[in-house]
Amino acid sequence: MAELDDRVAIQDEMRLVRDRTHVLANADLVLMAGIERLKDDFREIATDVRKTETAQHSHDIVMERIEAEMRALGARLPLTLSADIATVTLQLRTLSLEVESVKLLIKSEFVRQSEFDPVRKIVYGVVSVILLGVITALVALVLNK
Repeated sequence: MAELDDRVAIQDEMRLVRDRTHVLANADLVLMAGIERLKDDFREIATDVRKTETAQHSHDIVMERIEAEMRALGARLPLTLSADIATVTLQLRTLSLEVESVKLLIKSEFVRQSEFDPVRKIVYGVVSVILLGVITALVALVLNK
């Protein structure tokens, strides 16, 4: 009987070891699946990082071009700006002289409205009298026939 009890105890221990082995094997499979998922995630992250680095590199090249163009414009700006200011100043002087000459021409050549007012009244009056005579003659002509 002792031998039977030993065998039963050994079988119980073997069953316990087998159950623990199954539990450990299942846990191992779960961990391995998690590790594979993590590896896939790391590969995806590495791909994204490479794409980002490529995009960053192209942006850096564009920024370098823009900065070079800005430096070139900045170097040219003082030279062209001073020339442009000088040109504008000369043109303004010429324009102010032309305005003065136009003012003198207006004062000397043209008649002011206050000077023209009596002439206008006389001309309008004469034209009115002539038109009144023509209209009267037409009315008389129509009435006589």
